Amino acid sequence: CGRVTRLYGRDLHLVGWASHWHPARRVRSVEIELRGEVVARTDAFFPRRDVVEHIGDERHLRAGWHSRFDIPANCSRLTDALIVKAISDRGAETILYAGTIAGLLLDSCRAASKHAGRDAFERELATPKGETS
Repeated sequence: CGRVTRLYGRDLHLVGWASHWHPARRVRSVEIELRGEVVARTDAFFPRRDVVEHIGDERHLRAGWHSRFDIPANCSRLTDALIVKAISDRGAETILYAGTIAGLLLDSCRAASKHAGRDAFERELATPKGETS
């Protein structure tokens, strides 16, 4: 359960999840800031069954979000600040990520590698001795 980031040329795609713990509150939107300016915002949320399984509460089902933006040509992927934040229905902001584009891409690759390794390990455990998967 987590976040996925992909870069296609200068087009950055982010997929993640955000949900409010209080049953009477909700996340209204997710904003992405680059160098202190809002470059993307989404208020469209989609189902994330993995989030429900991770948290153990069905009311977090529609926690998934996706956003994309073009990275400006004069932007440094290594040093310019990138902030991803969830904004509640009352305007409270929670930072989901603070760092750089390069850092976010590295985090996403690490998470994917860890997930792939765990899947391979689980397949190995499920394979009877003497057989190959």
